[in-house]
Amino acid sequence: MSKFNRVKSPSHRPVESLEARRHLNGNLLLVNNVVADNRGEVLITLSAPALNVNKNTIRAFRSGTDGVLGTPDDVRYSDLTVRYDQARNRITIRFNSDVNAVYRVRLSDEIRLASNNSKLDGEFNTGAVSGNGTAGGNFHFLTRRDRSSTPRLRFSTTAGIIDVRLRGDISGIATTVSNFVDYANTGRLDGTIWHRKVRTETSGIGIAQGGGFYSTAEATNGSFFEPSDEVEKFNNGIPLQAGFLSNLRGTLAMARTNQPNTATSQFYFNATDNTVLDPTGPNTGYAVFAQVVNSAGLTTLDAIYNATTSNVGQSGVFSTLPRLNNEDIVTRRVALQMKVFAAD
Repeated sequence: MSKFNRVKSPSHRPVESLEARRHLNGNLLLVNNVVADNRGEVLITLSAPALNVNKNTIRAFRSGTDGVLGTPDDVRYSDLTVRYDQARNRITIRFNSDVNAVYRVRLSDEIRLASNNSKLDGEFNTGAVSGNGTAGGNFHFLTRRDRSSTPRLRFSTTAGIIDVRLRGDISGIATTVSNFVDYANTGRLDGTIWHRKVRTETSGIGIAQGGGFYSTAEATNGSFFEPSDEVEKFNNGIPLQAGFLSNLRGTLAMARTNQPNTATSQFYFNATDNTVLDPTGPNTGYAVFAQVVNSAGLTTLDAIYNATTSNVGQSGVFSTLPRLNNEDIVTRRVALQMKVFAAD
């Protein structure tokens, strides 16, 4: 374990399992949900509209020279940005964190309920993400890397959120999982578009594909694409690891060319059951390596799959480009989620 990836105590209480809980006390401002990723983005959902949400009332810290998070030498992130969407009661915090480095975040109780100016009830209590029933109390949590073999990974897109569970517990697809995590950790999938969809009524399969391009721009120099418009590849392709999971609705798989060992950054989601994409012999099929974890993710996938289709450019790559409200569908961020714990 890196000396900069430790926390002070193993006794912190996890709060991630409570993220779906909703509070009904309208006289208190509470925290309903925390999602923190491994590259320094945190989404915090409050129970009601709030006031005084800014960099003065929200702070984030990393471990200091002792390499242990939660001690007096912790270092405050000076580049922290805060954005508050009052319509959704959602706070988005960003700072430049090393990949997988642990961090802690503190919301001051000077954040106040808009309706009555009462202070945030941020103190942890059994059975709730925040709230002991009395206004006043900072909301303070820390993160740890999910070291399990099945961590959760989030696609934040302009069509919505898709959370998937990586299947690193299946040894036969370890290279496929590791390859995709590398693209996520380096941010190479951030800002990519969903450039292709295939529907069952036209091709017998239903998929939505992305991970290859940042725009639909095509070059005029004799090649189809400028290098800056394509995702930079780590290599020419990874070994095909198909057949360990089936191409069923809600699964995530690697796209490739007609050659077996050519998957790089491009992926597709199965919007329908597509068992025809499972292998029928050596060097056939497509490698499934993750599964959507909830109905909200399937709703987002369906929105992409059912989006209007446009035929853009001369290459044919964007002949079935999905678009929502006449705009490309963009994957804003792909990142692993951290485990979240109450801080002392």
